[in-house]
Amino acid sequence: MAMMTFEQKLELINQLIFRARVHYDIWWVYEGKNTRQKFLETMNYYSEFFRFDSHANFVSLLMHLSQIYETRHDTLNFGTIIKDAINKGINDEVVARSNMALQEANLLWRKVLIIRGNLFAHRNVKLSYEDVFKKASITPGNLGELTLYGLSVVNPFLVALGKEQREFNSLVTDDTVHFSSFHPVQHAR
Repeated sequence: MAMMTFEQKLELINQLIFRARVHYDIWWVYEGKNTRQKFLETMNYYSEFFRFDSHANFVSLLMHLSQIYETRHDTLNFGTIIKDAINKGINDEVVARSNMALQEANLLWRKVLIIRGNLFAHRNVKLSYEDVFKKASITPGNLGELTLYGLSVVNPFLVALGKEQREFNSLVTDDTVHFSSFHPVQHAR
């Protein structure tokens, strides 16, 4: 099997960043204080769907963040992308910019590891769900920030290769808001 090129790895890690962001956006429409109240009647009417979909999107967000921020040397993650950029001869200033964004993100990433390691990848029997989140001391906004940091790590490499920077859009949020706004009485089962 042929090794992936740097460009292929960069494209794949971009896909993972965008998947993390999509899961964040959907989860935050369901759970965010600015949106949840607007859809509460619908969410209560279809309670099992929304309860499990919200949880599935949250766990998927954490798992995608885990893929891109982990530090193993044998997987695709930001550390290996930076190492590959150095080996490819990408400009030192570009590598330094990406590395700085990664270092800033790692302050938040450590908090995600507490949640992932105690609730989802493994289940700590000594800490309650609430205790784990209290220990992690992370906000929903911090999770969104990690996706933005992801773009800050990868975009300098894209520009150095003559490609366009990537940006998030609101399409998934807009679709989730539209979907969640169906009124139960108008769309009875």
